[in-house]
Order: sequence, then C-alpha cells, then structure tokens
Amino acid sequence: MVDGLRANAQRKQKEAFEKVEQGIQKLIDEKQTINFNTVAKASGLSKAWLYKQPKIKAWIE
Repeated sequence: MVDGLRANAQRKQKEAFEKVEQGIQKLIDEKQTINFNTVAKASGLSKAWLYKQPKIKAWIE
C-alpha cells in the first residue's frame, strides 16, 4: 500500500513538473514575461506550490 502511495505521489509530481515546463515554453513562444504569476496561470498550478519547489523556483527566477 505504501509503495502504491509513493508511486502515485511521484507520478503526480512528474506531471506537475511537465505542466510547468509546458507553461514556461508557451510563455517563451508567446514572448510573455516569465514570473511566478504567469507560470502559475500557464501551468494551472498554484504560486505557493511553485515557490516550494527549489528546481522550479530557480527556473523562474
């Protein structure tokens, strides 16, 4: 059961990172400003979540 939960959490995190990458690429393609607000809107994820992810925070900054 724990392995299933862990696998599900990893899958969700991977999907979220993919959403962020797609959102940033969309912003680049449209020559839009890249900041936490625009990435949150483009990816459909919350700003709070973005700030909590060191790798994503570094991408945006």
